[in-house]
Amino acid sequence: SREGNYILGVHIADVSHYVQEGTQLDLEAYSRGTSVYLLDTVIPMLPFELSNDICSLKPEEDRLTLSLLLEIDPVGRVVSSSVKNSVINSKKRLTYSEVNDFLNGKASSDISEKLRPVSESLKLSHELAQKIRDIRKKRGSVMDISSREVKIIFDEKGRVTDILPQSRGISEWIIEEFMILANETVAEIFNNQGLPFVYRIHDKPDPESMMQLKNYLEALGLKVKIPRNVHPKALQQILEKSKDHPLHSSIERVLVRGMKRAVYSDRNIGHFGLASEAYTHFTSPIRRYPDLVVHRLLKDLIKNAGADLKNHSKNLEESLSKIASWASKRERIANEAEWDLVDMKKVEYISNHVGDSFEGVITGVTKFGIFVELTEKMISGLVHISTLDDYYDFIEDQNILVGRRSKRVFRIGDQLEVKVVRADKTTMEIDFIIVNDNGKTTRRSKRSSPDKSK
Repeated sequence: SREGNYILGVHIADVSHYVQEGTQLDLEAYSRGTSVYLLDTVIPMLPFELSNDICSLKPEEDRLTLSLLLEIDPVGRVVSSSVKNSVINSKKRLTYSEVNDFLNGKASSDISEKLRPVSESLKLSHELAQKIRDIRKKRGSVMDISSREVKIIFDEKGRVTDILPQSRGISEWIIEEFMILANETVAEIFNNQGLPFVYRIHDKPDPESMMQLKNYLEALGLKVKIPRNVHPKALQQILEKSKDHPLHSSIERVLVRGMKRAVYSDRNIGHFGLASEAYTHFTSPIRRYPDLVVHRLLKDLIKNAGADLKNHSKNLEESLSKIASWASKRERIANEAEWDLVDMKKVEYISNHVGDSFEGVITGVTKFGIFVELTEKMISGLVHISTLDDYYDFIEDQNILVGRRSKRVFRIGDQLEVKVVRADKTTMEIDFIIVNDNGKTTRRSKRSSPDKSK
C-alpha cells in the first residue's frame, strides 16, 4: 500500500452459498462433521461435485469466495481488516514443490518461466510470512512442531513397500502462517463485539503432565524450569533448547502428549498452543463443518452489521454450543481412524522385515523393557527385558535399566541397532532384540505374554 504496508488477501471458497442451512446437503455435512483422510483415500464431508469442482479453484475460471482483506504494517502487525463477498479468478495453479524450488533458488527454467507472472507476489509472501511468524514466536507460540507425518509408499497391489518421513517446505509454512493469522483475525472480529461464535480453543496443560515432561527431560540430562502455571513461552524455550538434541522429535512428542486437545467451543478461552487470545477455523469450509458455520456467521455479519446475530443471540448460542460439541467428537473419531490406519500400515511394513536390522533410539524405559523408535521409519517397538543379555534392575527415579553383572545402562536417548523379531497385526505389537556391536544378537529367552501396560 501507499504507507509501505502489506495487503494480504485470504480468499476461501464460498461453500455456504451452495450448502444452505437445513437442507439435506447440510444435514449430511453436519452428521459427518469433517472429511476423513485415510492415506490415499478421502471420505469427503461434501459431495465430489462441490469439493473437487464448484468450490475448487481452477485457473481462469470465476469462483465464489469469501475474502478476508488484511492491511499489515512493515513489522507484521494487522492494522485493519475487512471481510467481503467476492469472486476470484485464479491465474496459476502452483504446486508446493514448484514454489519451494523457486524460493530456494533451485527452480528449473521451465518452472521459473511458469512462475514469472507471480514471482513478485511469492517473494513478498515469503517476506511477510517471516514477519508474522516472528511476532507469533515472540508471544510464545509453541505450534512450530516439526511434522511427525510419514508418507506410506505402496506397490501396484496395494502392499506397503516403504515409509518415508514427510518434511514441510517454505511454501507450506507460508500458507500455514497466513491461515493462522486469518483464523485469529476472524475470531477477534466476533470476540471484540461479543457476538455468538464457534471458537477453536486449547486449554492449558495439567500440572501433572508438565511434571512428566520435566522428568523426561531430566532423564535426558536437560535441566529445565517449568512453572506450575505454565505459559506457552516456557514450552517454546524447551523446544528451542533441545532443537539439536538427537531425541528432539521424541521431546516434541512428549510435549504434545502433555498438552490438552484443541476442540471447538462457543465459549472463548483462547488457544494455549498458539498463545492466541481468540482463534477459530475459517479456512476449510469444504472439509470441516465448523468452518462452514463460521462462514454463515460472517455472511450474516456482512449483511446485517451484526444486528441479526445480537437479536437471535440466545437461540444461536444454544445451536452453536451443540454444533461445537458434535464437531469436536467427529474430529476425534476421524483423527483416530487416520492415526490407527497409519499405525496398521507401519506394522504391515515391518512384518515384511522380520530378521532385518535398523538403527533406533530409546524413547522409553520401563521395568519390562525398553521402547525403541526406528530413526528413519518412525516405527516404535519393544525390546522385552527377557531378551537382554543380563538381569536388569529398573531404577525408577532415574528412569534407567542397569545390568547386575555387566553394569550396562539403558537410558532414554541411547542409540542402538535392533533386529525385528515379531510384528503382530492383530495386537499391533512390534518386538525387537538388540544387535550387539559385533553384529550378533543378544540371548533371547522365551517371551512371556505381551505386557498390556505398553
